Amino acid sequence: MLKPCTATRLLAGGFCNSKACRRMLSSPVLPARLQPGRVVVANATTAERLARAKGYPYPRPATSFIFCNGTAYTFDDSTWVPPSQWHGSPEHLLQLQVTAPDGTNSSLDTVLAQQGVHESALTAETPLTLILAIGSNAGPEQLARKFPLDLFPDGVVVPVVQ
Repeated sequence: MLKPCTATRLLAGGFCNSKACRRMLSSPVLPARLQPGRVVVANATTAERLARAKGYPYPRPATSFIFCNGTAYTFDDSTWVPPSQWHGSPEHLLQLQVTAPDGTNSSLDTVLAQQGVHESALTAETPLTLILAIGSNAGPEQLARKFPLDLFPDGVVVPVVQ
């Protein structure tokens, strides 16, 4: 059990120097993003941390979107086909018509190519992990913190369905 001061420091992006905390921080079960040097928001000032806290739960698009390598590409909710209906092929996902922040429309496979994510990363065998888009998880700003490209060098593709 962490002492309250330790939990506060961890949430604020700092680390306690007590023996117990050093042992916890070196534990192999600690998430990589909390390891020393892997702080969620490294070198954030107090003002930046306060602005981040006040911004919760963070702006989100009014429709469903695909979060790809740090950018939210919106799409019409009615065009979403759930993976259970893909019939062994993610073609529905790849052909999904999305809108970039600048207003241009294209298919997701075009976006993936532009972002350097190879289509083979999205096959019927690709395991998908559900992420509940509740609170901050529905905001591209938070997804960018949780899925940094340096931890996901093959690319980040997260469908956020409303």
